[in-house]
Amino acid sequence: MRKILPVIKNHLYLPYKQKNIIYMARIDELRKQHPELNVSFLDIIVSLDPTSTYKYTDFIIKSVKKEVNFDEVKKELASHFLTQRESECLKMFEKHAKAKRLEKSDISQYKSFDDLDTAVKKADEAVKLKGLEKEVSKLYETEDWVVLTPLSYEASKTYGANTKWCVTQESHYKSYQNSHRIFYILSKKSNEKYAVSRGYGNSKDIQAWLADDTETSPMMLPLPFDVMGKIIEEVRKTKEELSLSLITKDTILVDGVSKLISEASLSELKSFENKYDLHKFPSIAKTIENVNSEIKERNSSGKW
Repeated sequence: MRKILPVIKNHLYLPYKQKNIIYMARIDELRKQHPELNVSFLDIIVSLDPTSTYKYTDFIIKSVKKEVNFDEVKKELASHFLTQRESECLKMFEKHAKAKRLEKSDISQYKSFDDLDTAVKKADEAVKLKGLEKEVSKLYETEDWVVLTPLSYEASKTYGANTKWCVTQESHYKSYQNSHRIFYILSKKSNEKYAVSRGYGNSKDIQAWLADDTETSPMMLPLPFDVMGKIIEEVRKTKEELSLSLITKDTILVDGVSKLISEASLSELKSFENKYDLHKFPSIAKTIENVNSEIKERNSSGKW
């Protein structure tokens, strides 16, 4: 038995034939555990024969083989065991498990498809957030909390999911972003979400909201001292400082609104290049470098 265990443990590195033997052994074991499911098409056809001697079975088989598409029958039978949603859930679970995105990748640790679906949706969300990392400005992060500003509508909608904030709607986001700096404070442990905004034209125009869009004082938010300290630090910044903090290595400001370098027009890139001198703004040196590289590439390729 001890000689067999390492082989099973490392079956991913075995030749195909040996892998197949292990997989088939698993199926054989399941057959023993669930004998009531060992039903073949022939078993079903035999059950249709009204005689006790099965003298009509051969006739039924010939007739069925002419009329029935067994691949379609298999699909139809499968649909009675799993719904399409459950089938898709299993496929996505396997995909996330292989990519190590699940807290529990052993399916035996889940009690139902609802539990499985919850885990898959959480992994889906993580993938989506990963893809949007260039579209947020992370200001502060700990094991329990993250403070960020969404730099695009998609980021605002995704990070503000399951809230009633108006900035998760495209029309409101665009108009609000022009006049206010938005901060999302997100709990990693409890999924609590809070929003704080500071008006560009008025340093005292500071508001805060709970996830259900109930307005409150920023000082009333149940936040740790370090997180609250970061919020206070940010809202006290000047308009120029607030704007500069929206610039990342992948984004620039176009008419006061954050925009990905890759999506900005050549004229917008040149305008940014003329406005932000490397010597005056060393804090965004990487952005200026990336903008210069993008302009040179577009000029050489003729891409506008």
